[in-house]
Amino acid sequence: MKKLFWLMLFLLCLSQPAWAGLKEGHEAFLNKDYKKAFAEVKPVADKGNPKAQRIIAFFFLNGYGVTKDPQKAFDWYKKSATQGDARAQYAVGYMYEQGNVVGKNLEEAALWYKKSANQGSPLAQNNLGHLYEIGEGVPQDNKEAFQWYTKAANLGNPISQLNLGRIYTVGKGVPKDYVKAYKWYTLAIRQGNQEAIKWRILVANKMTPQQIDEAEELAGEWKPPAPQEK
Repeated sequence: MKKLFWLMLFLLCLSQPAWAGLKEGHEAFLNKDYKKAFAEVKPVADKGNPKAQRIIAFFFLNGYGVTKDPQKAFDWYKKSATQGDARAQYAVGYMYEQGNVVGKNLEEAALWYKKSANQGSPLAQNNLGHLYEIGEGVPQDNKEAFQWYTKAANLGNPISQLNLGRIYTVGKGVPKDYVKAYKWYTLAIRQGNQEAIKWRILVANKMTPQQIDEAEELAGEWKPPAPQEK
């Protein structure tokens, strides 16, 4: 599952490469010629291109075309993140939060998540919201958690949609609102979030048929944002 996560993060970053070498690396990767992909992208990364640095980090993390080396992966993500790459910033935050490659440091995780979240990354927004909710790496703040979950949920992140539904269900930092909770659970379920099914059943048992109809209508009216290339 974690390998699939990093693969999806890599594929998201490869559309419309702007530098010579990235396009060739993309094509080689799709053809499963990982050594060639690495060889094409590495010189671009060495010249300081943050997107290429992020891709090289992915190669080192997963052992594509090079010996697997999570520490080198972190170092390349950090180079890219320092230059402002939002996805690399998220990756650095994630690695600090997990503590599997570098020492676990939730303050650093929150710092890098916030940098990425401020650039619109729904993954970072969700994780930052979680840190605020549990009060790790940042002061506990339910309102901050709610705000970051809302941003990510509105961008279509199914985990944040679940989290936002849960916030509305229990009234954590906001008044309880079963209609909104049901709406967000429904949207999360549509994207395959199985945990949201249990939460929706729980909240539905507290709602009138009219409230459920209203929530279903709200969910039907919601539209995901248009994808943006960054």
